[in-house]
Amino acid sequence: MSLTSCDNDTGEQITQELEENILVVQEENMNTDNIINLKIWDSEFDVILEDNSATKTLLEKLKEWDVVVNAHEYWGFEKVWDLGFDLPREDKQITTEAWDLVLYNWNQVSLFYNSNSWSYTKLWKVQNITESDLWDWDIILIFSLKK
Repeated sequence: MSLTSCDNDTGEQITQELEENILVVQEENMNTDNIINLKIWDSEFDVILEDNSATKTLLEKLKEWDVVVNAHEYWGFEKVWDLGFDLPREDKQITTEAWDLVLYNWNQVSLFYNSNSWSYTKLWKVQNITESDLWDWDIILIFSLKK
C-alpha cells in the first residue's frame, strides 16, 4: 500500500514511526568519544575530532591528563604551539578553514582563524567559535575529554 492511499491516521502513524527511527539513528551516530572540550580563557567549545591515528593517540593522552598549551600568534591567520609530545602524522595537502586544528612536524599544532594551504594532518574542528574569542595575543588553551 502506498503512503498516498493510506487514511490520515495510518499516514500520521507511519510518519511518526519514520521520524522516531531517524531520531534513534541520529542519536546512535552522536558518539561523544569523538568530541573533546577546548577552553580558551573562560569560554568552552566542543571540538569534533577527525578519525585518524593522531586523534586516537591524543584521546589516549587525554585519558591520563588535560593538555594545557600556550598558543602564540603566527602571521595573522593562526595560533601555534608545541604540544609537548609527538602524534602520528598522516599529512595531506589541504586548504584549512577557520577553526581547523592541524598537526605538523609531529608535535606542532595550529589553530587557524583564516585559511592556508599546506600539507597537514587534520586533527579537529572547533565548533561555535568566533575570531573575537582569540584576540591578538598569546592565549592559554586547555584540551580535556568531554564529560
